[in-house]
Amino acid sequence: MKKLFLLVTFLFLTFISEGCEIISSEYKIMDNVVYYDVGLHNKEIDSIFGADYESFEIINRVFAYDKNHVYYMGKILKEADSKSFQVINLSNKYSYDYYARDNKNVYYRDKKNDGADLSTFKILSDNGYARDNKNIYERGIQNNSSSNKDIDISSLEIIKTYNHFYFKDKNTIYTLIYNNKTGKNEMKQLIGSNSSKYDIKGDYILSNNSVYDIHGNKTQYDYDTFEIIKVQERLISCFYGTIYKIKDKNGEY
Repeated sequence: MKKLFLLVTFLFLTFISEGCEIISSEYKIMDNVVYYDVGLHNKEIDSIFGADYESFEIINRVFAYDKNHVYYMGKILKEADSKSFQVINLSNKYSYDYYARDNKNVYYRDKKNDGADLSTFKILSDNGYARDNKNIYERGIQNNSSSNKDIDISSLEIIKTYNHFYFKDKNTIYTLIYNNKTGKNEMKQLIGSNSSKYDIKGDYILSNNSVYDIHGNKTQYDYDTFEIIKVQERLISCFYGTIYKIKDKNGEY
């Protein structure tokens, strides 16, 4: 049996293509006044009351600061110290999932991350996952799922694949599963996987003679001959996707 698989990579780009438009917000200084343009086809942009244009510095499209305040989307970020403030993750400039810090606190977007340990806080991914020495954070909120109890959080890292991401600690590998009953994302262990010895092919993890899918399940594919063959790349509904085939010694799927 032959089957084509479609991977859609969500690359948020500022461009207009085939009727797709993604609008970028931004700060502007005009005639000694600081403005914030939310980028939603507004005909008017809002001035930022009290912003000091002479010391005003733009960090990215949502964060900025002057000598007195830090701003998130044109609003004052209360408690943030403008002299020590810095955005932690800048690798995806089109994301709104920014963590930041100053000399006292960690912030996610415009909220303070209460309880986060400043000295051990580490970004895991560009879509809102982070950790410190005790907790996992999902978009600024502690992920206290019971599935986390066996994870060695202090060694937790991210594994990026084509269109998915896994986690690993010093012992094993995990994938993220949404629990419909609890309404939360939970870590699911890839049973039998070895975090010190694995391979990535497409969105699959190969470890300890097994091929795992994004749901954390062992598949029936042959470990030694498993391959992913790219067929075609295309733009689908504003996002880039790849059609690909899976192949092992038993056939193509």
